[in-house]
Amino acid sequence: MQQLLAKSISHIFSPIIAWPILTLVLVYGTGLTTDQQATVLVPVLLCDLVLPVVLLTLFKKLNLISDLEITKVSERRLYFIVIMALHLISVGLLWWFGNAVAAELRLLGWMIEIAGTIITFYWKISVHLAANSFMIAIIMVLFGWQWWPLLLILPVVAWARVVRKKHTVAQTLAGSILPLAITFGGTWLLGL
Repeated sequence: MQQLLAKSISHIFSPIIAWPILTLVLVYGTGLTTDQQATVLVPVLLCDLVLPVVLLTLFKKLNLISDLEITKVSERRLYFIVIMALHLISVGLLWWFGNAVAAELRLLGWMIEIAGTIITFYWKISVHLAANSFMIAIIMVLFGWQWWPLLLILPVVAWARVVRKKHTVAQTLAGSILPLAITFGGTWLLGL
């Protein structure tokens, strides 16, 4: 029963769920005009969600990864680097066709990805926690600190990842803290 609950939590709070929510928040919560929203929504979803999922499936089919959660740290590196390139395109799309707020917030996400990818060359970090942590931080930055109860999701997801033996407690802590520090620190420095 515990494993089933942990697996369900992992699926519900998967990065594949968090990223589209994050994209919608960036597109509809940063003051973009209707025309800007119409221009960037589909291309950003394509770069941030559709192509990464297609590539994940392709990597699995080509046996470049053992499972769709990319459990083995050595298998994460190439995929993460390719995904970072796609996500940089999202930053550019938001910069050129959106506004500075959306682009700068997405750039902070890209900086989190760079840090996570560098860490992956030496150690494993929880992408489930990183994606959800970044999404929650962005919601708090844009809509106010009254959204802090969303942070309670993080220990629940961390518990699920540890119970499923996908991560250690330290790896889930790193996946939670790194995005919060970069997002809150970055938005403070940028004056957002």
